[in-house]
Amino acid sequence: MKLPKVSMDVDKVIDGKGLLYLLELDVDDRRVQKIGITRRSIEDRVCEITSSYFKTRRYFPYVRPKRFREVDEVFKKEAMLLEFFKSYRYEVKQKFSGFSELVDVDNIDFIVKVYEEVV
Repeated sequence: MKLPKVSMDVDKVIDGKGLLYLLELDVDDRRVQKIGITRRSIEDRVCEITSSYFKTRRYFPYVRPKRFREVDEVFKKEAMLLEFFKSYRYEVKQKFSGFSELVDVDNIDFIVKVYEEVV
């Protein structure tokens, strides 16, 4: 049985409504930002991230939602933000749920402004 090829090409993913969020959190003794999407509530997603973080480090990190809104074309909008901030990408020392969409932007107002423009 041949399995279908998994594609990360945003244009090939069926897009729709979802929650586009921007979190500020402490990882590896740094305050970084997480850009992400979910179809669940922000509370559920933050609990999933902090629980995963706890399992590898045995403590819960500081987390603060900066923005979260239900939007159309959620995959495309997340991809736009991640592309815009790709030079700010942050690599974690230990992986956890959601670790791949982290950026390290010194000016939180700047990333919030870009988020608002995309939304």
